[in-house]
Amino acid sequence: MTGSLRSSLVLGLLSVLAVLPVAVQAGVTFTPIGADRYRVELEPLTFVVEANANDAGRVIIEDFFANDATDPLSEHISGQMSFSLNGGPAQLFDFVTNNGALGFRAGAVDENDLLFNFRPDYLASGPGAVRVGDVITVSTVDMIFENDSPGLTPLGGPYTAYLLENTQIIGTAGLGAGIAVPAPAPAALLMLGLIALGVRRR
Repeated sequence: MTGSLRSSLVLGLLSVLAVLPVAVQAGVTFTPIGADRYRVELEPLTFVVEANANDAGRVIIEDFFANDATDPLSEHISGQMSFSLNGGPAQLFDFVTNNGALGFRAGAVDENDLLFNFRPDYLASGPGAVRVGDVITVSTVDMIFENDSPGLTPLGGPYTAYLLENTQIIGTAGLGAGIAVPAPAPAALLMLGLIALGVRRR
């Protein structure tokens, strides 16, 4: 394998890795998909309600991003939040604007938190009243949001997640330590195979 060919393959591999999804090993995957859009996959996360509330329509992952969001308005592109109360059937709630990243502080929500906002507004009906001891399990379904804040990147955990009524914390859950790593992709594996083949033939 010539030096120039080896250099070309290495540069090609680096360019592939640069666009791979960033998987955070804490039950949540955050993937830049271009045009200031991001896909978020939250695996089932369970809270035990710590305070009576008239509603529960937001979840945040505290200090998720390495930098603060600066765009005050995130646009909901697609997706829903799956919400189950005390082991009952899952309800699906649409996400709303100011979802994903929020470029200003609002109660317990800071600029570097990951926000799941699935209550249509403060007056409309959401999941409904919850009481101390209730068990709530949430997860996302096809969530994509748009925010033009530069360089939104996850820290990697460990994280603390909060269940909110409006901006007040009513439940807490821990997410295990997560390390931001590129997820495997066929293109990257193919590139590695080509490099290995070239080295063997040298």
